[in-house]
Amino acid sequence: MHIFAAGEQLTAQRLALLNFTAAAGVAPGEVLLHYIVAAVDSADAAGRVATRGESLLRKRCGVDSSKPAVDLESAALVRLRITTP
Repeated sequence: MHIFAAGEQLTAQRLALLNFTAAAGVAPGEVLLHYIVAAVDSADAAGRVATRGESLLRKRCGVDSSKPAVDLESAALVRLRITTP
């Protein structure tokens, strides 16, 4: 059994969660905020979580395209962004 340092274990768990959401095909609108948070994660010194979060944000949520997969103006998403602590 390999023993991880606490930070390495947390990074591995974060990456596993991101990879799971991508593999499971979770709807982009459901994971948008998770990908945004991951993309700005500064806790991982190597930047693996931030890199993966940014990659998934671009690929799955289409933030760089002219017709994104997520409607950023939808009332439900705006409410979620406002009410999420």
